Amino acid sequence: MATKLEFSNEIATSVVTASSRYAHSRIILLGERAVPAFALYRRDRNKMMTRDMQWTEIAPNVEFRPDLVSYELYGTPDFWWRLLEINQMSDIMEFKSGRVIMVPDTMIP
Repeated sequence: MATKLEFSNEIATSVVTASSRYAHSRIILLGERAVPAFALYRRDRNKMMTRDMQWTEIAPNVEFRPDLVSYELYGTPDFWWRLLEINQMSDIMEFKSGRVIMVPDTMIP
């Protein structure tokens, strides 16, 4: 039997922050119990690229911690996932000390 799938009219930002990668996703209700989930998220590195990019090296004290770099640069840990995407990383384990990464001057939710 197929799982029941229904799209919700609820706005995603009612359950996630505006800086979440799912902020613009549709909410899906799964199964008979209507368990909420998000529509598939698609990476779009180019969408986040800006003219104001800088290069920086990942320091030993923030290795595997893109959330700390996000906090240091933008005042919030919420943009950790964007740092990974812009630098074509799929896992925080790629966020290694000594690696040079691109960082935008600003992040817009």
